[in-house]
This record gives sequence, structure tokens and C-alpha cells, in this order.
Amino acid sequence: MTFATLKTGIDGLDGVLAGGIRYPDDAAVFLCIAGGPGTGKTLLALEMVVRAWLGDQDGATFLYYSVEHAPDAIQKKLAARHLAEGALALYDLSSSYFEGRCCPLAKIGYSRDGKRNTPQVNYGLLTTRAGC
Repeated sequence: MTFATLKTGIDGLDGVLAGGIRYPDDAAVFLCIAGGPGTGKTLLALEMVVRAWLGDQDGATFLYYSVEHAPDAIQKKLAARHLAEGALALYDLSSSYFEGRCCPLAKIGYSRDGKRNTPQVNYGLLTTRAGC
């Protein structure tokens, strides 16, 4: 089996991880960042997604979702760190109900699908002005 390396774009972290996060060449990367309140999970995850997205040349797709933060809080964090005054970014956050046996990321919440008392998972999409 051969492995690829996903660089986080954060030099110090990539150094600690021997170049980045290793994963099988023929697989997608799913990364779960866990920790207590105020430990920087959201900033780390958003920073990795934005750096990977901005540096991407091969049309890969990047996804970030959170069960802890409302869409406006995520938007404010992203804008404060990465948008110049007057810049445009297109962002959409949605949710879907979960029917499996176990998902530590899903929490009971409002269902736009009309599924009462089902766990929900939130996910977002961020694009450039060109829709990429």
C-alpha cells in the first residue's frame, strides 16, 4: 500500500506530523479533531481547509462540518482570518438527519427534513466568486 500526504499548510504542525497527515493513495481523508472548549479545534480545522482549498491545483473537494458552532459563528471566524475588506466568498451551511447506529458528531436538533427526534449532522460548502 502506498500513502499520500495531506499538508495542513501550517509549517510547525506539518513538521510534527513528518510532512502532514498520511493516508492511503486510493482513499479520501476524513479527519476528526477533538478537544475541550477553547483548545483551537475550530481554528485548526478551518485553517487547514482554507489553506488546502486555496493551494489546491487538482480540483479536490474540501468539506468542514461542525455540531458545536452556528453558521454565523463559523462565517465570522473565516471572514476575520481570510477575507479582505469588500471580498466575496460564497458559503452555504446545511444539515441532514442521521439514521445509523452511532455517530459521535450527530446531535438531536431541528430537522429541515421533518424528521423529528433524529440526530442531525451539519455541513458547509465554501466557494470562490467563480464557484470553485
